Amino acid sequence: MSLKSFASLLGLGSALLLAPPLHAGEGLIAHYTFDEGFGTALRDLSGAKNDAVIHGAKFVRNGEGFALQLDGVDDYVDCGSGPTLNLKDKVSVEAWVCPEAVPTTGEPGIVGKAYGSYGLTYYTDGQCWWYISGGPNNCHAPVSTGSWHHVVGTFDGVTLRLYVDGRLAASQASRFPTIAEGQNLFMGKSAGEVRYTKNAHFKGMVDEVRIYNRPLSPEEVQKHYRTTNLTRQMGLRPSPNLFGGELIVGLELRGLGELPAGAAAEVALCKTGEAKPLHTCRVEPLPSWGKAEAKLKVGDLTTGDYELRAAARDKEGKPIGLTTTQTLNWPSRPSWPGGDSMKVLNSLVTELLRVQPTASMMAFKFTNPRDGWVFISSTADGGLWLSLDEPRKEKAVLVHEKSGTLEAMRQLPAGQHTIHVGGTEKARPKELIVRALPELIYCKFGSNPHIEQHGPYNYEFLQRHVLPHVNTIVGTGSQEQQPYAEQWKARGGKWIVECPLPGLSAETITADEAEKAWTANPGMKNPLLDGLIVDEFWTGLPEQKYAAWTEALLRIHNNPQFKGKTLNPYCGPMHGTEASRRFARTVVDCGGKFALERYLPEQRSEADARAYLNSTLTDTVRAWR
Repeated sequence: MSLKSFASLLGLGSALLLAPPLHAGEGLIAHYTFDEGFGTALRDLSGAKNDAVIHGAKFVRNGEGFALQLDGVDDYVDCGSGPTLNLKDKVSVEAWVCPEAVPTTGEPGIVGKAYGSYGLTYYTDGQCWWYISGGPNNCHAPVSTGSWHHVVGTFDGVTLRLYVDGRLAASQASRFPTIAEGQNLFMGKSAGEVRYTKNAHFKGMVDEVRIYNRPLSPEEVQKHYRTTNLTRQMGLRPSPNLFGGELIVGLELRGLGELPAGAAAEVALCKTGEAKPLHTCRVEPLPSWGKAEAKLKVGDLTTGDYELRAAARDKEGKPIGLTTTQTLNWPSRPSWPGGDSMKVLNSLVTELLRVQPTASMMAFKFTNPRDGWVFISSTADGGLWLSLDEPRKEKAVLVHEKSGTLEAMRQLPAGQHTIHVGGTEKARPKELIVRALPELIYCKFGSNPHIEQHGPYNYEFLQRHVLPHVNTIVGTGSQEQQPYAEQWKARGGKWIVECPLPGLSAETITADEAEKAWTANPGMKNPLLDGLIVDEFWTGLPEQKYAAWTEALLRIHNNPQFKGKTLNPYCGPMHGTEASRRFARTVVDCGGKFALERYLPEQRSEADARAYLNSTLTDTVRAWR
């Protein structure tokens, strides 16, 4: 049916215009697949003749094709300054990237011209940044190291948008309606200000780079994420669960493309060089897209080198793509006090004791494997109390006045502890559970919801809905909060104070200055309070500052005046330099914990939320290894 006859049928007085859908090549002005596999020349497959020259970077296998490996020292690609790359008001820059390390200096370009024109960069905070026409005009989102990510920056003259792995990760209204003119377009470095770009080169791999003279739609971004850079292999992310006798293998399915209904994965663990598997797992059905997980029960696997193999098959048993093979070193199981009696429930919680006491049992021993928090749960009738390490009612952590289950959390040193039971002659717990668990923090006391009609987060509200589920509160250390801190501490909780990172905006800082700033804070000065949570650290901060902060922390830890107080950093990745790693190790050695800072924007579905958490939290934590 013609548009004209369609309009007549509707009785329209004017023509009905239907915009045809854009195809993948519409507006494409540069496209590099890197499948040349050798040489120093890159061909632009868009037809716009923006061929590029490789400086130092090497081709590496990526599935059945190639990607480009950049060393982070001096490798880059020069795509020239052809007229089609000199964009005025609309642009999309798209690339597959696999960062190997968070930069330690400057701001390496991934693909683009300069901050003052358009480009994607990878900063020292472990985030990808998208710029249009100037440094302040940007948006950014975390991109973890060690795995492939699909990154797209778009600009439509009004809004900057940054997509990571097919999803909108950040957006920002633009300060400028047009794109400032730039110089050459580069991969692996940027042509921005010298103080940010000198010696700043991207370390990692890039593949499937495309540039458009229009903004890609969300639907196009999602389609490209699903259909480009297909390696025809699964990605494998093994995680040994030593105490549980399991090997958990994350299966990255994206490289196989869209999977047919009924597809399954077969995962096997073999001795290196041997065909016969020791342990196997079949995962079915696989989702049509995304990720899956295999759990191999390996028991007391001998320490050593193994080979992990994974293959996908359709419901008729025919292979889908290639078999993935990956070497794996199974480490020795750490020796912890009481380790044989522990039961690892998940990555965060370990059960130390679970008993249904008999009439003659009055004391129960358990071993806390590290300095840290334990959770105690008791189910009993009335007339009963339980205490820790001292058989006295005035030291009770739980008091049963009537039938039911009571819970408490206490911070205990590593080693053996005893729960004592007292009360009426026949009173006994029906069940007693002790678990090791992390520091669970409410941040922060005194804050209120943005939707004011629902009322304030006052102490009454917190007592009902929040405080039973946490063991630590972040507050200000003010005199107004002192009575609440006293109540919380009397319940066995911990109270720390938020403070800014000293010297963050200064050129340099000394250990004396950092020590003075931290010890003057109420979290350190007030004997009632337990220390500080400091905002915020990341890899790219100067080594001189990290050295000063490390020395200051050691001084505070070794000062008897501050015994028992901890310093806990809010942070992004801190594993990129030796100076930041030394500080991180010192935090742990001094009893502190890390607060990995990530914002959790609203997601459209549970699946989207899970994918966002995986990319911003799980992948980042894996990189700390």
